[in-house]
Amino acid sequence: MQHLSSRPVFWAAAALLGTALVFGGGGSPNAWSEMVVQMVAAFLLLGLVWAAPRFGRGHTASAPVPLTGTAIWIGALVLLVPLLQLVPLPPALWQSLPGRAEEVAALKLAGDADSWRAFSVSPHMTLAGLLAMLPPVLLFALTSVLDAKAQRRLFIIIVIAALACALLGTFQVASGGRAFYLYGEVHSPWVTGFFANRNAAADFFLIGSLAATSLLLAPADGAQGKAASPRRKDLAATLVIVAVLLVATIFTGSRMGIALILLALILQAALVLPHFGPVRGRAAIVVVTATALAVAAIFLALRGNAEIAAVAARFGATTDFRAELWQDTRFATGRFWPWGAGIGTFVTVFLAGERLEVLDPTMPNRAHNDYLEFMLEAGVAGMVILAAITAILFRAGWRNWKLHPRRRPLLVFAAGTLAIIALHSLVDYPLRNMALSSLAAVAAGLLVGRKTSNAAPVLPGAAEGSD
Repeated sequence: MQHLSSRPVFWAAAALLGTALVFGGGGSPNAWSEMVVQMVAAFLLLGLVWAAPRFGRGHTASAPVPLTGTAIWIGALVLLVPLLQLVPLPPALWQSLPGRAEEVAALKLAGDADSWRAFSVSPHMTLAGLLAMLPPVLLFALTSVLDAKAQRRLFIIIVIAALACALLGTFQVASGGRAFYLYGEVHSPWVTGFFANRNAAADFFLIGSLAATSLLLAPADGAQGKAASPRRKDLAATLVIVAVLLVATIFTGSRMGIALILLALILQAALVLPHFGPVRGRAAIVVVTATALAVAAIFLALRGNAEIAAVAARFGATTDFRAELWQDTRFATGRFWPWGAGIGTFVTVFLAGERLEVLDPTMPNRAHNDYLEFMLEAGVAGMVILAAITAILFRAGWRNWKLHPRRRPLLVFAAGTLAIIALHSLVDYPLRNMALSSLAAVAAGLLVGRKTSNAAPVLPGAAEGSD
């Protein structure tokens, strides 16, 4: 039975994840919804810190389990860049940074050029970016110290939220794109559910489908040995859930999201096949194939539907504004290379260098390539940190794959979630969405895992320990 003292950690993780999935999909234009997630994270953190000395009370036979050194390193690296960019610098230092000539000239006119300034060209935006990182970092820490049984329960929240998102999307499409949207500026008449961005919604549906399959196959307890094959009725229910979520992905109209359905199906196969013996291996192949055929059949059955026709038309588009954004982003990056302009400063520095021949009435709030945007904002240091975090997660995931075979469904989900987000980041900005960044945090926490112990997890500071 799960230790009583582990319950506050699980319920905090569950509350934060549920809040992020429902309220964290509006993106930076909807600050009110992001503030809901941040306030919930702050209250939960305060509550956990207050309760930390009481964790483990009544269970003196086992020591509490702190965060691993790996988890601490990752959390610190994520927050390092914006923290350093907020440090005030003396005039001689910040004036020598690339891209500051115009700022220096303007401040000279105001008689304030000799003041201390932060590394970031827009400190308040960098502070906002830092605050947006705190809920995912907290969720990452909480997930990493939960045992496999508690981590599996988080998948229930993901699946329920994904199905609720798809249901809301059904009402949105049924209304002709005129009602049931949560935000003022959305991609209508497409399915967006809890999100303002159809691309983010597509990623959520794909990740939800992986969570459903992993929930089916992951062990429900901490017992050792080979996991039992799932029951037929559970397979059927999972097939229905996966088919619904993949069809919802199609109705988002997200081209990259639809393309990533293939990756999702491959990962479904990777999850299912190891749980069937040689004799019944064909049954697993049939399940995966049936899912693909069900999605295709629904798509064909609705081929005369106006929304489906609109989806197909998007794949026939010959122009895309992203190429122009990328060109101007590379120019802006060169102005501030190699140190970057500051987290959250994209709009500020991009508009200053946007070419006149591509100006239009729309406001380019993102680069639509998160790697280019991160390079502009964080410079070479940010790219090095991103590579380091990727390497750390790969090493930790591979270690857990070898040491804990029964956790492999959780690890496949984690790797798949990060792969979907990483690939979509080539043409969009999923990690700028608090709901998706929270799912990425859960995935990273699954890869890192907790220390091997029979104890209940607690926050750092309640106990000492090392890897």
